[in-house]
Amino acid sequence: MKPTRIYLCAVKASEDRLEPFLKRLAGLLKHDLTQRGGRVEVARLAAALGQRLATTRKGIEWLEDTGQIKVSDWGDAEIVIAAGDGQKSSEADEVQSELKVLLVETAAWRAYYRRMDVSQIRSLVR
Repeated sequence: MKPTRIYLCAVKASEDRLEPFLKRLAGLLKHDLTQRGGRVEVARLAAALGQRLATTRKGIEWLEDTGQIKVSDWGDAEIVIAAGDGQKSSEADEVQSELKVLLVETAAWRAYYRRMDVSQIRSLVR
């Protein structure tokens, strides 16, 4: 079934930069830790961040590698977290580099999307 109505949203997201993204992600995870017993629905989290699932998971991985959280179960739809031990792993810098690449890709897509002609977008769904 083809859509009959398309809503276009092109808000510039500060969460496409590393520091704001990580700050927001950490805040949302803290909420899930205290209010949801550490159970995190990854798709809900990604939507709240305005990011792809891969970017969200990579951010969680970085928070774990820096000792801010501990992930006890990496499920497909849900993960379970606990407070971290503060110990930084040797992979944290590499994971941060990968996360930066994902955020840059998203920022580039958003910039491209904002420049697209509406007729181009309509042709994608026809």
